[in-house]
Amino acid sequence: MNTNTTPASPPAPIKWGKWLFGLFLTYVSLSLIVGLYFSHLLLYPKLPHCTKKSYYYCKTPKEQKLPFASVSFTSSDKVKLRGWWIPAPKDKPSKRVVIVVHGRGGDKRVGMRYAKAIHNAGFHLFAFDLRNSGESEKAYNSMGYHEQKDVIAAVTYAIKVKKMQNIGVFAFSMGASTTILAMSKDLRIQAAILNASFASARQAISERAQALYGYASYPFLPVSFWLYGIRGQLKLSHTNAEDVVGTLKRPLLFIHGLEDKVVLPHHSKHLFKLAKEPKQLWLLPKGKHVNAWQVDRKQAEARVVQFFKTFLGTSQPTTRKTP
Repeated sequence: MNTNTTPASPPAPIKWGKWLFGLFLTYVSLSLIVGLYFSHLLLYPKLPHCTKKSYYYCKTPKEQKLPFASVSFTSSDKVKLRGWWIPAPKDKPSKRVVIVVHGRGGDKRVGMRYAKAIHNAGFHLFAFDLRNSGESEKAYNSMGYHEQKDVIAAVTYAIKVKKMQNIGVFAFSMGASTTILAMSKDLRIQAAILNASFASARQAISERAQALYGYASYPFLPVSFWLYGIRGQLKLSHTNAEDVVGTLKRPLLFIHGLEDKVVLPHHSKHLFKLAKEPKQLWLLPKGKHVNAWQVDRKQAEARVVQFFKTFLGTSQPTTRKTP
């Protein structure tokens, strides 16, 4: 009997090269898809839904019986911007103005909570919409990279058209970080209140993405930031307020709610440490994102008014020019 058997064929070798290449293509494709989606969210934030819980005042300044005029002006890169000019009381002639700068996905109504108090204290108030917000021209959000041009344009309008001499800024969230960037280039801004500013745009975005989507910094965020920079014609590394706040040497008041989940409180604490005197820091134990007024209206209005009275009320008219 023949006992010879045909030996079994060896198993086919695993084609690791093709498998790894396929895995690589999947990773690249997924990274690009996620990156395009997330960069789109950064470029085009949702329009704000005004409620009493957020802005409180959702109409024009007439809602508070304040006089105002609708105005328009243009940034250095030809973006048409619009806002409200609320003049100081007629019985309190003034050359002092507080410019209100809103945050990402906001509009000029964000500062209307404080408008009455600032107006009654004898200041002009200039609330305007940043690019791609409110009534201003459509563009895209750049976390302050391009928006700082809007702040500088508002300062120029206040000085050249309205003949203001003392310029202060009251800014919120991304608007606060943008104001720090603008102040590093525009010496005409004499003092600023910075409500919930972020120190690093990249870090603030990463923290928010993690909180909302469980979106870890790697592997997808670097691709998202890269695409965001290309699509938005910006350098995110140039939007870090922490890099320039120490050069300002002008009065700054930092405000932050300790329960803020949008921009974490450590950002304002870090900026405060880096800033030069005179500087102030007000932390609200029960405060959430830019809601100091809702938490303690009396103290919020008093602090804001006193700050501008102190640093704009007795200061000499600015003769410093934008570099």
